[in-house]
Amino acid sequence: MYSIPQVSHGKMILNACIEKSSYLGAQHRDTKMFDDLDELRNFASSLLECRIISIRLYHGSLMPTGVVNGIQLVYKNLDNGKIYETTKRFGTHQFIGDTIYELFPEEFLIDVKVRSGDVIDYLGFQTSRNRLIAKGGKTGSERPFSFNGKVVVGMHGGYGGHLHNIGFYLAPKEEVKYWKRRPYILIKKKLEQNKDALDKFIRENQSKKDLAEIAFALLLLQDNQTFRLIMSFI
Repeated sequence: MYSIPQVSHGKMILNACIEKSSYLGAQHRDTKMFDDLDELRNFASSLLECRIISIRLYHGSLMPTGVVNGIQLVYKNLDNGKIYETTKRFGTHQFIGDTIYELFPEEFLIDVKVRSGDVIDYLGFQTSRNRLIAKGGKTGSERPFSFNGKVVVGMHGGYGGHLHNIGFYLAPKEEVKYWKRRPYILIKKKLEQNKDALDKFIRENQSKKDLAEIAFALLLLQDNQTFRLIMSFI
């Protein structure tokens, strides 16, 4: 079956439509790095197969305002419904407590604001439901960053006594929202890109089905000779 280029990363696939950002913040001698692509490798085959359903932000009282001590995420596997809690990535310097933010179904993280110096002073996410999920203070410098219309499908970063740095895995929302229909969508797109070859096939086989129906039929004919014949045009 046709698929987009992808890179194996342990047992998890880093699909070509997923962008890994550089991290915002700093790195120290005691920084412990984390990466959801590594941690979820036995939970799912791709970050597109998961959805973030909960965010826990750990925060503290670093003067004069506040600081982010860490972050923990909860993922849901879209294929089997299983739940996975990441490790608790936080430190206890000037620690006050933590707050859990539950995401609504089909609510995504679409933007971020970060202030940092030696540590992450402020971390704020805007969601697709126009909610703000944030902790921290007003110290540090603002770190401009844009998701370019994509949504967060995973995170990476580092922590010690506080959250030292944070980065993101980003993908188009449709790639997550329609994960279960992904093979169908990919085939349909490829067939549309090769319309001339498909038109020839249709004429030769006197078929009048539209592209969507043919693409769906391909899913049922993966091991069939007809499937291999059609795919030879791609």
